[in-house]
Amino acid sequence: MNKRRGLAIGVCTSLLFIALSSSSIAATQITSAKCAKAGTFRTSKNVRYQCKKTSKGLRWVLASAKSGSSTASQITSTKCAKAGTFRTSKNVRYQCKKTSKGLRWVLASAKSVSSTTTTTTTTVTTTTTIVPSRQTKPSKGIKIYTGGAGSLEQFKQQSFELPRSVAAAPSGTNVKFWIYNPDSTNTAIGSRGIFYTTASASWTFVSSNSDGSFYANWPPGDYTIDVVEPSASYLRKRYFGSVNSSGVLTMDDLKPNSQGYFTVTVDKLATTPTFSQRTSCQLLDQTNNKTLQVGFPKATGRLPSNGVIRALIIPVDFEDVPGKGNPEIVFAEMTDGMNDYYFHVSANQVKFEFTTLRSWVRMPVSSSYHGFGTWSKGDANGYWKLALKTADPLVDFSLFDVVYVLSPKEIPSSSIAYGPAGPMLPNNGLTTNDGPVMNISLSGADAWQVGSGSPWKWISHETGHLFGLHDLYTTDTATYGQWDLMSDNWSQGVIELNSWNRYLLDWLSDSQVVCLDASNISAAGSEVLLDPIERNNSLTKSVVVKISDTKIIVVESRRNEGFDVMTSSNEGVLIYTVEMNIASQKGGFKVQRRPGSVDTNFKDAALRVGEKIATNGVTIEVLSRDANGDRVKISK
Repeated sequence: MNKRRGLAIGVCTSLLFIALSSSSIAATQITSAKCAKAGTFRTSKNVRYQCKKTSKGLRWVLASAKSGSSTASQITSTKCAKAGTFRTSKNVRYQCKKTSKGLRWVLASAKSVSSTTTTTTTTVTTTTTIVPSRQTKPSKGIKIYTGGAGSLEQFKQQSFELPRSVAAAPSGTNVKFWIYNPDSTNTAIGSRGIFYTTASASWTFVSSNSDGSFYANWPPGDYTIDVVEPSASYLRKRYFGSVNSSGVLTMDDLKPNSQGYFTVTVDKLATTPTFSQRTSCQLLDQTNNKTLQVGFPKATGRLPSNGVIRALIIPVDFEDVPGKGNPEIVFAEMTDGMNDYYFHVSANQVKFEFTTLRSWVRMPVSSSYHGFGTWSKGDANGYWKLALKTADPLVDFSLFDVVYVLSPKEIPSSSIAYGPAGPMLPNNGLTTNDGPVMNISLSGADAWQVGSGSPWKWISHETGHLFGLHDLYTTDTATYGQWDLMSDNWSQGVIELNSWNRYLLDWLSDSQVVCLDASNISAAGSEVLLDPIERNNSLTKSVVVKISDTKIIVVESRRNEGFDVMTSSNEGVLIYTVEMNIASQKGGFKVQRRPGSVDTNFKDAALRVGEKIATNGVTIEVLSRDANGDRVKISK
């Protein structure tokens, strides 16, 4: 079985919840109040508002209700699926209620909008949200970059003069560092030393002196340098430097002081981004990964989950593998496919605007120089750094949110077998003349695997890392299988993002995720109608059961629709657990098999009508299935 998936080498705006005492007070407080993004909507106490540009800037105003009366007449008294649920259409709020004609949509009262809805065992509080903006369908094709270079000067920091005497440098020294305290440039931090590496080489550790000085004699080459943190209160900080043929060291973002010392430091431990759990099921990530997340909140520095993402393509080639064709044509299949994919799975909240340099950028090294001919090996940082440096005189990187360094279709796997993504740590972006690059990826032969859609599936998978998502394949025995693009980026089958990943990225709202606490579930249980996640609408997509502060059960409906391709016999209700303190590649995501499931990739694991399983003290049963979705029962 081909187990290659993407590899990641390395705060989005949360929905804002507001509770107001009455609709009249709400209108007074909200109308003309500041808002963040034109075109977004917000409903409070059955009143609909829109963020619009006014003479006073962006302000909330009453939303217009075009054709509201006709909409009301079309919706009122029509069938609905579940009593107690709500729907807003054209500024009119409806509630599903039991009538003499069965379950029907009726006009909701202001009181009912703010009250709670009770199911068999669960009380669900209806909460007001600011609706994220929806994008128009992305256009096809790639634009040609017509701008120029950005800043003509490097944003280099001047190393300060040392505040104390340090041990004399040994003869022959061409590398002189002083490691200082980020809270006080007058004192050394007490770092144990540094790790350094060159292209295709392993990391080497060298101790520093007790006074904070570090000396070495390095041969010519490009170096990646990590200053080691002295304790768990700090993070190591990365620098990039080069030694020329004369033995002189230069640093990408530092100038030496008058004595030839580069003053370097570590990072203070980043505080967890501010996040208020809106429901008890929004468990906090506990993997200590600073660039990717299993739980909430979204990792700092990742691509935005809403709006237009400005993407730059640097088409690179090599003397031994020259680029063929125009880049805007060569990579169009790749970019168009990814744009369609993320526009769909984000519920029309995200689209990419791709721009490419007009011509291939010739790398000053051979295609095999950075050692990517061996799987999971290679100097990614060195490769990205060199590509950015080579393209820097041609482009202003400050204009873009993400950079893709794409090699020719003809690149052999013996040169670049695979292309990893680089979600960079906060404050450790790759240096350019125009500021840091925080999100980057490169392509190799794996982008052009045989199979329908391979190029766009590859780039979509790697971009998933740049949104902050983990790989879902495991390094040992499979625990999740092929139920998500982050598990298998060449799959010809099921590749829609699962409901938990969508929820992490705010592509599912709280109202679409039924949150239950295992401790409150009774034997009678609760019934939920799950709309298939492949459908782009506002209906209920997922049940999340909190087992503990570190573990949840996720229940979702999967169909042969959208970007998912499966046999009818494999359609059904997918159940999996997620553990917040276990890396996904170590089995943090685990699919729970239906009775009789045997497929090694869990293709036959989804529950069918009449089947049930028990996991972690909770029983999930599929009661029925029709065109509207799967009705499930969650019980003890």
